[in-house]
Amino acid sequence: MDCFVALGGNIGNVKKNLEEAACRIAHLPGISAFRLSSFYLTKPFYPTPQPDFLNACCRFECTLSPHRLFSSLQEIERALGKPSKPRDHPRIVDLDLLFFGEESIFEKDLIIPHPRWHERLFVVRPLSDIVRFLPFGIDVHKLLEALNDRDLRTVCD
Repeated sequence: MDCFVALGGNIGNVKKNLEEAACRIAHLPGISAFRLSSFYLTKPFYPTPQPDFLNACCRFECTLSPHRLFSSLQEIERALGKPSKPRDHPRIVDLDLLFFGEESIFEKDLIIPHPRWHERLFVVRPLSDIVRFLPFGIDVHKLLEALNDRDLRTVCD
């Protein structure tokens, strides 16, 4: 399956944390053809005062089940120090499974495609680095045109 994951964080050495998370994803059993977007500095989405976020997205082929991949992403978050906190708090690392091929899952703990991904510039802009068309024939570049990207900065170093 062609899979997409969003990566983000805003505590500690965020770029190092996200690079480590990406490396761990790339080395999961059943993962191949891994690609990582550029990193983007973004304003927090939540009203809780906190530092800016660093965001990226990755794309890969996966032979795991959607539930096993999701569980593996949660294990990576915990291994990198993500505590159980409310969604609007700062975080060391956050990994969101955006797409798992063209599968649609709506369960209590797992929703695919990820809800509201298409409304979030901090997801759509990194996706546009690594893909033109998403599952379901979604044109990322058209979505990007519809969103305002004045508050995103690429972080290369």
